[in-house]
Amino acid sequence: MNSKQKGNIGIGMAIAHFTKLGLTVSLPLTDSQDYDIIVDIDGVLQKVQVKYTASKATSNHYIVPLRSISGTTRKIYKTIIETDIDILFIYSEDGNSYCLSINDLSNVNMLTLNEEFKGKYLIK
Repeated sequence: MNSKQKGNIGIGMAIAHFTKLGLTVSLPLTDSQDYDIIVDIDGVLQKVQVKYTASKATSNHYIVPLRSISGTTRKIYKTIIETDIDILFIYSEDGNSYCLSINDLSNVNMLTLNEEFKGKYLIK
């Protein structure tokens, strides 16, 4: 499965998740913005970036990169804190979904979905 297919799975799962909660989900017309979907939560539009992860750390926990790296220079050009989003939705290969506010992110390089993270942010 290539990265585009993984991204499509993540977006599909995010749409299903928010729709199941009874929320209205909108899709942007292009993919040039930082967010992948928009969710109307109590009349407030929230920009959501969606990530799919199948990568695991040596601890066997899923990891999610929170930075963008140039394909040419291999340098970081943007971290998730610097993006124009409100919510980060993560779908992991094992079928779990995670959702957190951008304000809850302190590590701008990598997020490890460990047991502490699951207890605080896991959405079933």
